[in-house]
Amino acid sequence: SWPKVRRGAQLFVDALQAAAGAPEDELVERLFGMLTWRSDEPPRARSELRNTIQIEPLQVHADGPLYGTRLSTVILVRRDGTASFHERDIWTADEEGRAHAGERAHERVFEFQLDVAEERTRREAAA
Repeated sequence: SWPKVRRGAQLFVDALQAAAGAPEDELVERLFGMLTWRSDEPPRARSELRNTIQIEPLQVHADGPLYGTRLSTVILVRRDGTASFHERDIWTADEEGRAHAGERAHERVFEFQLDVAEERTRREAAA
């Protein structure tokens, strides 16, 4: 598997263990923190993108647009189906296509309810 997947899986486990019993907002922050991990060497070629989770804007093709991590998303789902979707801009582009660091004030949060009763019924019927 790719280095960023291996590293991300370990960071995910670490974040869950560290936030056990903590308020939900602390878990969200730990998960966003995990998504900021970068390798020691920034990617210089497309093939190196597999080595880092957060990618600062870079020019992959001389005449193409910048490539990088535009947003990060954390989705939490409780056993009762209560879910929250948190999204943050990591990099934004201005009218000329220049990259700027995103502002935390632009975080979007959506809360919703999933129908888990249907899934439970389906699993129980299959058992």
